[in-house]
Amino acid sequence: MPIAPIPTDSKYNLLAKIAVNTGNTEPEVGDGEHNLLWKIAANTYATATTGGGGGGGGTGATGATGPQGNPGGATGATGIGASGATGASGATGATGPLTKSLVRFTAPKDNQPPATNFATLDTRNSIAVLDFDDTTDESAIFVSVCPEGANLASGLSIRLIWTATTATSGACVWDASLERMTTDIDTDSFDTAASVTATTNATSGIPNYSTITLTTIDSLAAGDGFRLKINRDANNANDTMTGDAELIAVEVQQVA
Repeated sequence: MPIAPIPTDSKYNLLAKIAVNTGNTEPEVGDGEHNLLWKIAANTYATATTGGGGGGGGTGATGATGPQGNPGGATGATGIGASGATGASGATGATGPLTKSLVRFTAPKDNQPPATNFATLDTRNSIAVLDFDDTTDESAIFVSVCPEGANLASGLSIRLIWTATTATSGACVWDASLERMTTDIDTDSFDTAASVTATTNATSGIPNYSTITLTTIDSLAAGDGFRLKINRDANNANDTMTGDAELIAVEVQQVA
């Protein structure tokens, strides 16, 4: 255990305390100054050679970075998953128009009657009509121009609006024929007629709507003038309606 010096210590006592405080070779009773100095030297030497636990040395410098490790393996191939199921079909859009109106005629006003066997002007509740006889074939003729852009690939539809004067049963046979106005107008040149057999309404005053599909159109093209003849084929065996047929209006439609 270290021994503290005091101010009143003699030289001898101080040397003894130094010897005690510096190491394991302690002074003994009877040691002279020489022995005490020797022990101090011996203890100091032992301490110098064995060294007390020195303070921790400073952290050494960081070593050089080692070589980079083995890089990762090559990227694997991209997987391709199976295609998903086809989605449900959307709703079907509305059906477009199947026909397109090209020309409309008001029967009495637009009629250009032939020289003979023509339908006659009449009225029905102040509605102007053309009367077609039930025993003699009679006709009406309408003149117009085929509109630009008309599609005539499938011919024309001729739509008739008509009533019976008095009949509530029976059928009327209507004919339609067309002349392209590219020939001498002093002579008729109507193409082959097409017809429809139409049963009249059970109420004579209710209009009938009858359509004739006309594919023989005399090579009519968009922009051409034309004449359309409407005829009642009164002597046809299928024309069984008694009394006059009254034509109110005519509409010309393209089929395509």
